[in-house]
Amino acid sequence: GKTHSTRRVMKHTKLITALQGVVLSFKLCFTQPSFESFQTLLAGALLNRGRQTVANMVRSAGPMAGKNYASYSRFFNDSVWKERTYSFQLLETILRTFPCNSHPKIRIVVDENLLRRKGKNVYGKCLHRDAVRSSQKHLVTTYGQKWVVFTVLVALPGTRRSWALPIELDIYQTKRYCQQHNLDYLSST
Repeated sequence: GKTHSTRRVMKHTKLITALQGVVLSFKLCFTQPSFESFQTLLAGALLNRGRQTVANMVRSAGPMAGKNYASYSRFFNDSVWKERTYSFQLLETILRTFPCNSHPKIRIVVDENLLRRKGKNVYGKCLHRDAVRSSQKHLVTTYGQKWVVFTVLVALPGTRRSWALPIELDIYQTKRYCQQHNLDYLSST
């Protein structure tokens, strides 16, 4: 219950404190209410062990979450900030916050995630290979959005493993989709 959630938050205070420099470097990028939501969602993302949904991040943030769930969803849906603008600033801040001895080589990891989506109003919906349902001999395709996520691997104080901190994400569209919508095509390879 609530006691377990409070204990988890206290247990991870060292980790969140280590990230304060990263978090504060973005204070001027947001309005005050948006910055408060940003801090809560970041803490919830770090504490969450399940799926990274807004509801799970808010739940994992526990007592730090002082607003209702809809306020945190609006942070992503209605805000005027653009995440792409801040990706290089985020990378620079992470590398400055965690000295070179914790990451002698900068390791950038790229991952693709397919979100299965149907409906005519889904932005960026294309027909993609479904890696989960396909095998070497059997190809399965699914309509949805293919997100490409760039992360930097860093060793955070108080942890035993490297953390993949996201610095950029973008939706991948097929060549056919780009031709139909008059967009520049960028290969995923």
